[in-house]
Amino acid sequence: MTTGQRSRRTRRGRGQAAAGDGTLAAALAVANAGAPPPPNQPVGAPVHAAPSALTNVLNQAISLQQQQQQPPPPPPPPPPNNQPPPPPPPPPPALPPPPHQPAPPLPPPALAAGRTVPRQRLVRPKDYRKYKSTLLRFMRYKDQVDYPDDWEFSVEELLTITPETIYKWMCSKVYGKEEPGPEDNPLEGMAGSLKSWKKHISFFAVNNLTAWDEVGKTGNPTRSTLINDLIRQVKLKETRGLGKKSESDRPFERSEFEQVLNTLQSSDNFDEKYRFSAMLKYMFHLIARGDDASHVYKNTLRVSSQFPFTIVTKLRWSKNVREHRDCPQQIMLGSMNPLYCVLLALAIFLEHWIEGGRGLESQWLFCDGVTTEHSTQKEMDAEANRTKKRLYDVLRRLIDGPAFVLSQEAADVTYRLGVHSTKKFATTHARRRGVPKDFTDYRARWKNKRIQETYADTVLPWPDIKSASKLCMGGICLYKLKPGSGLSDEWLIEHVTPAIRARFDDGVAAILARPLLWACLDAELVQMVPPGIRLRVLNALQGAAAPNTLAPGENPVEKVLMYASENDGDVTFDEVPSNLTHGGTVGGGADAEWRNVVMAKVSNVERTVVEEYESGVGGNKPARLFSKSEKGRSRFMYSRRLIIWSTIDRMVKRNVSADVAIDHIYEQCGGPGTPVNTVIERLKEYRNTGNQILHLDANMQLD
Repeated sequence: MTTGQRSRRTRRGRGQAAAGDGTLAAALAVANAGAPPPPNQPVGAPVHAAPSALTNVLNQAISLQQQQQQPPPPPPPPPPNNQPPPPPPPPPPALPPPPHQPAPPLPPPALAAGRTVPRQRLVRPKDYRKYKSTLLRFMRYKDQVDYPDDWEFSVEELLTITPETIYKWMCSKVYGKEEPGPEDNPLEGMAGSLKSWKKHISFFAVNNLTAWDEVGKTGNPTRSTLINDLIRQVKLKETRGLGKKSESDRPFERSEFEQVLNTLQSSDNFDEKYRFSAMLKYMFHLIARGDDASHVYKNTLRVSSQFPFTIVTKLRWSKNVREHRDCPQQIMLGSMNPLYCVLLALAIFLEHWIEGGRGLESQWLFCDGVTTEHSTQKEMDAEANRTKKRLYDVLRRLIDGPAFVLSQEAADVTYRLGVHSTKKFATTHARRRGVPKDFTDYRARWKNKRIQETYADTVLPWPDIKSASKLCMGGICLYKLKPGSGLSDEWLIEHVTPAIRARFDDGVAAILARPLLWACLDAELVQMVPPGIRLRVLNALQGAAAPNTLAPGENPVEKVLMYASENDGDVTFDEVPSNLTHGGTVGGGADAEWRNVVMAKVSNVERTVVEEYESGVGGNKPARLFSKSEKGRSRFMYSRRLIIWSTIDRMVKRNVSADVAIDHIYEQCGGPGTPVNTVIERLKEYRNTGNQILHLDANMQLD
């Protein structure tokens, strides 16, 4: 074959290939041009096409191309001479007409070129369904298309979102119109809803980390001045009373929360009497939500290595927990008020629950279940959420019931009680008790975006203990075995908390055994302890082999009031002597809950100077521990208030209760509410005149 023949054959092959390509392109063009657009489909938006439609078009084009490339068939041979041609073959039998089938919609040319699907994010929020629902509602408004619930928006579709479209949609939801004027009021929605929608749509934005660029029209459309100004305007209208009434949950008042606890504990239902009451006390003490408490593992309950008389826990599944720094170990302290004591509630619930068998295998602290650490997150979530839902249902039933009485303090409040009222009550109570904001944030595991959070240790005992102590109604309680009881930790574990020992270590079982033993012998809490557990403990006490020098019927466990203080970063717990807990106004109300080592009440503002001297205020060093150089740097403040501290100290040394001393000083110097400077000036006058107020002794104590 010559070179010219090969060139002609090559050109002939190229021509046939070109003809074939033209046929395929023509077939696709005809198919795309003749097919009607799919129903409910926006112009230019891609759709999902049936694979069979595209396959049919391609097969027809390929078949036509093959027919053109095949040589024509040879002519039939001529018939022999003097013979008629053979008869034509009979026609095939007629087939029944096929049933009518509508042609499937053909894909638009954009789909043939490819459709960019966003990459699935590895970390999704727990309420991802709400995020997706918000995006679907917005895109249906934007495109005027009823997208199905399982529709996955492409990158091209998400890039068409602009701040103007989001603004109009949000205005239609809040104002009822797309272009509100300055005199219009947002009566159909609130700023909180706008913030949630902004966060939901931002999650799906292609460039969600970049602020919106008005010039280049790129970035995250929710992070624009237009959207932020709208939220600020709606919030301003709400503040002035021109917006929609708030539907958020308000905090419990103390009487309301105690009403809920008493109602639950008087129920005959196991969940209400033991499980849910313990969960609410745990939530209050840890400033937690129901979702946080339902996801607590049993193995997070451990004995504190720094304070071995109590227990620490971890809330790994809390809403704001994203790394190990967000969930430090947190202390749990007993309360002198048994209605709020989390240690007592846990001891009763866990012993009864595990003893019954249902709590032995569950990995959760409060929830029934069979999941393990190898189960999927979806399975564990479903298991814990069942208990959370039951708790919320019971809480709503009690709050909305006709027997529930609202407190007088909340009579004029328009907000309602709800599932978040417990956490808000704990936060409000801590702040009312003088806990600093940073300490409250630490206890509630709220994030503070500061550089110091990267360098500071996650274990900060004093902020956590100070917050926890303020949440101990009646003061910090230590359950302590009396010296003459003859009981030991081994005896307590074996006879009081054997079920807890089967699931926890011996240290946790011994700590929880003390409040349970105290409750078994306390006349006011007989109804709280299950009869089987109480009978077992009483029988064990009667058969105890150890010598017992206590009086018959005397409780072998005593409740001791504790006081926490901090000095140079070290936290110490001191027992308040029982002979100093009576006198004055001690025990008469909430003001008696917080005392220093000399029993000075410092809850009132006018008594802060006493706390400043004895234990320090706001984490500062106590004035009584000042060195000479420190007294020199603060000589004005130290010397000016020294007269108050010295007067109280002299009275205490004369066996006068510190409470009586404080009450007497303020009564003689103007009464409660008198400014500190006025008290100081009057004490100076009394000192110069030799007034007897400076020489009060035990025989002159007031009634």
